[in-house]
Amino acid sequence: MMPKKKINEPEDDGNPKFGRLLIVLFIAVALCGFLTWIMETYFPDFPNFG
Repeated sequence: MMPKKKINEPEDDGNPKFGRLLIVLFIAVALCGFLTWIMETYFPDFPNFG
């Protein structure tokens, strides 16, 4: 016998949750951009220290 689902609970159709994935990807890209800005601001001649 199958367990009954709640009436208000939406059924899972098996599709991944793209909203959460897009948010995580946006945060990752923003973090990479921020790190790039920090590196070029505070270490303008990064590979050649001496």
